[in-house]
Amino acid sequence: MPNKYVAIVDYGSGNLGSIQNALRKIEQDSIITNEKSKIENASQLILPGVGAFPVAMSRLDNLNLIEPIIKFAESGKTLLGICLGMQLLMESSSEFMETKGLNLIAGKVVRLDNNQNFKIKRRIPNIGWYQVEKKRTRIESGLVVDLTKDDYFYFVHSYVCNLLESDEIVGLTQFGDSFFCSMLSKANILGIQFHPEKSGNSGLRILKKFTEL
Repeated sequence: MPNKYVAIVDYGSGNLGSIQNALRKIEQDSIITNEKSKIENASQLILPGVGAFPVAMSRLDNLNLIEPIIKFAESGKTLLGICLGMQLLMESSSEFMETKGLNLIAGKVVRLDNNQNFKIKRRIPNIGWYQVEKKRTRIESGLVVDLTKDDYFYFVHSYVCNLLESDEIVGLTQFGDSFFCSMLSKANILGIQFHPEKSGNSGLRILKKFTEL
């Protein structure tokens, strides 16, 4: 195992192999693991996620991974949540039933078409390629400094993060007549709603930026 590596959390709810392959393309060492010691000793941590919030939190709990992830975030080393992994960073979610999250970011996960910010109802899940617009905020995230009009990212989701602190929203994506948070940043904690491992060169650039933070 390399001295410096990115740990990808394995709890049965993510595109683990695809993420690791994407990291290989940018020549970044990584491991897929659910071992506490390997998570704690990682240089950076990726929390992936595909599926339902309550199931994901239950799996993390059963594998005794909640505490190591929180401790990693508190250590100051960089943590990236991808798709459902971003949502797990929040205080709670209303998906299927009220479920507590990792409580690393203030706010709640809500169904996309029930979000009070949207007037026009659209069919979900929201699937496809969309842009991420950098939001002007006093918090600067290294992930979004070089976004361009040519960057499109692959989304597949039915729920979104409603953040309590608007300054922690660093990227927005349009859905219908309004926007949802597609990137967040709080100190060393980062989240992206899209799948960088499925987003071609634009996604690889995001992962590269993450590994350099």
